[in-house]
Amino acid sequence: MKFSVDKIVLDKINIKYKDAITGNDVKFLLGHFDTRVKDFDMDKMKFTIPKITLSDVNAKIIQSPTNAIPPPDTATTPLNMDLNLGVIDISKIKVDYRSAEMGAKVDLSKFLVEMDKIDLKNQKVGIKSIELSDTKAGLSLAKPKTVVKEVVKTIKKLDTLVSSPTKSAWRATIRKVTFTNDNIKFDNEAQKAILKGLDFGHMDIRSLNAEAENISYSPDTISGKINSFTFAEKSGLKINKFHTAFLYGPTNAYMNDLLLETPNTTLQKSVQVRYPSIDAITKNIGALGINANLDGIRLGLKDVLLLMPSMASIEPFKSSPGTVFKINGRVSGQVNNLEIPNLEVTGLSSTHIKASAKMKGLPDVNKATFDISIADFSTSHSDIAKLAPAGSIPPNVSIPEKMSLKGNFKGSMYSFNTKMSLRSSYGAVDLIATLKNGQNKNTATYTANIKVNELNLGALTKQPQMVGRITMNANLKGASLDPKKASIAFNGNIAKAYVKGYTYQNLVMKGTSSNGAYTAVATMKDPNINFSLDAKANLNKKYPAVKATLSVDSINLKNLNFVKDDMRFHGKIVADVPTADPDYLNADIKATDLLVVNKGQRIRMDTISLISTASADSSTLRLKTPVMSAHMAGKYKLTQIAPALQDVINKYFNTAIAGGQQVAVKTKGGKTIKAKPAPVVKYSPQQFTFEAKLVKTPLLTQFAPDLKQLDPVLLNGSFNSQTGELVVKGSIPKVVYGTNTVNKASLNINTANNALNYNFSVDEVKVGSSVDLLYTSISGAAQDNKAGLSVQIRDAAKKNVSV
Repeated sequence: MKFSVDKIVLDKINIKYKDAITGNDVKFLLGHFDTRVKDFDMDKMKFTIPKITLSDVNAKIIQSPTNAIPPPDTATTPLNMDLNLGVIDISKIKVDYRSAEMGAKVDLSKFLVEMDKIDLKNQKVGIKSIELSDTKAGLSLAKPKTVVKEVVKTIKKLDTLVSSPTKSAWRATIRKVTFTNDNIKFDNEAQKAILKGLDFGHMDIRSLNAEAENISYSPDTISGKINSFTFAEKSGLKINKFHTAFLYGPTNAYMNDLLLETPNTTLQKSVQVRYPSIDAITKNIGALGINANLDGIRLGLKDVLLLMPSMASIEPFKSSPGTVFKINGRVSGQVNNLEIPNLEVTGLSSTHIKASAKMKGLPDVNKATFDISIADFSTSHSDIAKLAPAGSIPPNVSIPEKMSLKGNFKGSMYSFNTKMSLRSSYGAVDLIATLKNGQNKNTATYTANIKVNELNLGALTKQPQMVGRITMNANLKGASLDPKKASIAFNGNIAKAYVKGYTYQNLVMKGTSSNGAYTAVATMKDPNINFSLDAKANLNKKYPAVKATLSVDSINLKNLNFVKDDMRFHGKIVADVPTADPDYLNADIKATDLLVVNKGQRIRMDTISLISTASADSSTLRLKTPVMSAHMAGKYKLTQIAPALQDVINKYFNTAIAGGQQVAVKTKGGKTIKAKPAPVVKYSPQQFTFEAKLVKTPLLTQFAPDLKQLDPVLLNGSFNSQTGELVVKGSIPKVVYGTNTVNKASLNINTANNALNYNFSVDEVKVGSSVDLLYTSISGAAQDNKAGLSVQIRDAAKKNVSV
């Protein structure tokens, strides 16, 4: 069957349709429709319609939900037809559609399409031009999931109608597209609107103007040229200018001749990427190639916040949302072989970065190599505070007001050469360092040279009263990162360092290590402190072995701000510590050739010694000084003596109660107060005896000139943690200090009769001429977490006068 119709004209057509079964309620008013059908050949399936004109349409469609069973889909074979369309001119169209899932309103002023060629058999559509002007369109989704399902079903149905059931290869070309003064609104009512920023669930685009040409689409490629594209969105996003020539294909994509301008941001120049395939780069991002020209970029943080409003609470967006970063640079190569010949970034108040880089091996940072050159990285205290994540700067660290970093880094995380130079308002630091084979601590080698000039450590660490500026240099060369195997040579010179009110000068150090054996030599020639140190340490055992000799020529303690009056010291200290384990301490430490000058008086002192021996069976500790000697022997561990003593005392009087800590306590009546138990103290059995003696010497008199008499003070006792035995005895025969006198004082503490017993007595305590206490004693016992106390004072006849 074949025929043609010269012209079809319809004017003022009013149609109403209501179907209770399908739930459709349609009101349709047609103002004008005309067309001409040139070919209508059903035999050859050829149809030619040169022009279609439709105008003045007002349609209202209400679709109510029903339980009706939809008609079966009878489209089982694709259409094969020759369809030729010419101009489609649609204007003054109003459509109002409502359903339970969605609502849509369209007020179309002008929609003009000029077709080129349609080839349904080969799935090709050609369009000469599309023009949409002065149109308002709105879409509201109430149940977006339902709508998505329906859209997917419709697309599948259309694909069945126009293509083979097993393959879809639609291609389309549009020579020109024009949008003029269009408004588009979209609301997803199932998604809560956000208060600030671009809300993709609730968009309102206004004054959309665009012009594009040579748009081409195929299943794996889309390309074209956008000559202009502008709009404003309710969030505040405004595109002032946008143009580019673009391509997205199976192995590459680009945006050339790019310009995107908003009131705050400019993105321009070009970006090209290449890849073996999309699937390939999802598995290996390193194969992604990039060629980007970043010159002239301006990135406004306001625009970033429009796209990501959740970042408003993060610096620098929080305090500086109006900041614009300026970027210039180029990026080329592949992710696994990337080159940045130049990159310059400027932003905030005073931050400037100028650098270049070559990177190979990304994205695996552990295998990647870097060649980075920093021509300038300058910033300020205020900028770093805005850029650094919250909590990343320790509270005891202060950032300089100004700083600048220059240098280079070449290598990997485990093998590199670097040279860095830092200048700041706190001082200067220069570093030259190398590392090789850092992934293997046994074969690693390294060197470092650091120079520090007038670095204000006090300001940096917020301790200006403790430390100040330091000037120094140091060198290090070594092999192996294992302290027990490392071979190291180092030297350093602290030219000056301010510590607690004094600037120390001329400290020189050097040292070596080899297979766990370390040596260090240090000398200091300061006007107020002159010494030399020679030390050796062996770290091959669990606890180090140390030998050291310290020769102090002179220390002026007054000028170093340790004392107020004139005092100087001279002496020599020799230490031999075979095992520096506090629980099994073997040590022989002697201080000889001791001389103290106090207020002009020279005092020579006897040798001071500390000798400790320890084995699995017994330990001894002997201390000898000019004023005191002490001795301790038994089977003990120094770090466990205090907890063992505390544990024994707690059996009689739990000090945790006095400190406010809740513990389980058993009373005399056998009742137990249920409370939070005290921590269990763990220690090995401790058993030892001890004795100490304090005597008067010229040195003691020098520091306590009012001490006229001091008879030897004795203290002795024993302790056994397994039996709970504790005995402490002490005696003070006579002490005269100025006009004060103490005669025959004694101390006695023991754990007899299931109690902690204590007694302190003194025959006389005389304070000047006003107080003279005779035969005074303080005694008591602690038991069951109760402490008793008795005070007794007698007269000369030893009769009680006060209790």
